[in-house]
Amino acid sequence: MSESRLLRAKTFANLLTDLYVYVKENKMGKVLQRTAVFLDNRSTVLVPDILFVTKERSEIIQNNGIHGSPDFIAEIFTGSLINFEKLMMKKKEIYAEVGVKEFWIADPLNHKIIHKHVLSDGTYLEGNESNLFPNIKLYL
Repeated sequence: MSESRLLRAKTFANLLTDLYVYVKENKMGKVLQRTAVFLDNRSTVLVPDILFVTKERSEIIQNNGIHGSPDFIAEIFTGSLINFEKLMMKKKEIYAEVGVKEFWIADPLNHKIIHKHVLSDGTYLEGNESNLFPNIKLYL
């Protein structure tokens, strides 16, 4: 396994675990991995690395995937800067349009940075804080 694939797998496992523990301890909803997301207004089916749905919206979780917009999506990225910017623009646009409250991109090749984007008035603002997971401890 290449170093980048190993870093990606480790980052994925750690982020999934941190989110799962935080959500379970706070009885917030469900954290899922690589689950199909069927968006009402698009024919595209997305399969994000990690997603979260609040317990108040749990009815969108069905046997064959998520039917509607999750509250949170995280993607693990290991590629070139050009591809990173394409991912950021394309996915940010889609996720903002459908109302995903937070979109994170973990970048394990770039010092394990997590780019946190919080939806505000239909646009993502990048910052260090999370509205959904305040004070979460991440061990990437």
